[in-house]
Formats: sequence, structure tokens, C-alpha cells
Amino acid sequence: MRSTDPLLYYMLNESYGTTVYDVTGNLLHGVYEGDPRFGSDGAFGSAYDNAVHLDGNAYISVNDPRLDLRREVSFSFWLNVDSYTNSWTPLICKSGGNANSR
Repeated sequence: MRSTDPLLYYMLNESYGTTVYDVTGNLLHGVYEGDPRFGSDGAFGSAYDNAVHLDGNAYISVNDPRLDLRREVSFSFWLNVDSYTNSWTPLICKSGGNANSR
């Protein structure tokens, strides 16, 4: 994945904090909003990696004009849904700077 020169790449393996680190070198770091749960089992179990659990009220915000969704873009991610209780849960969203306006 990283060899294809992505604009940003989040591993989502932080153990604490509010910063989501972009590992591409482009410094498009994001911010964890809400109440993310750190230290969840990763895709291959806790013996190999850890993950961040975003429960629908927690999300990542990126405030950088280089992330322009008006041009051709693609997104790739792994998703493990442990429950679904909302009728509308965006996976990727572009808002006008206010999460309530999505």
C-alpha cells in the first residue's frame, strides 16, 4: 500500500493520545474526536498488532486543504463491525468544519 505513494496513510495503531499519525511523510495527521478506545485487538489479534476502536461517536477529523474530495480519490480500509444500531453511519464524510453538518 505505501509503495503506491498515497496522500495519507493511517495505521490506526496508536496506544493513546489525540493525534492520528500519517506515516507517508506528508504530515497529514488527523485528530481523534469523541471517545476512541485504544488498544483493541488488531486485524491479526493482539499478539501481532493493536487497533483503535471507533464506536460511531468517535471519529477522525483531518483539516487540511490537500485532502480535497472534489477530485478523483479512492479510500481503502478494513472494517470490523461489532454492532449496528444507527440507521445512518458515515464511513467517510466531508463537512463544512462542523461534524453536525455532515
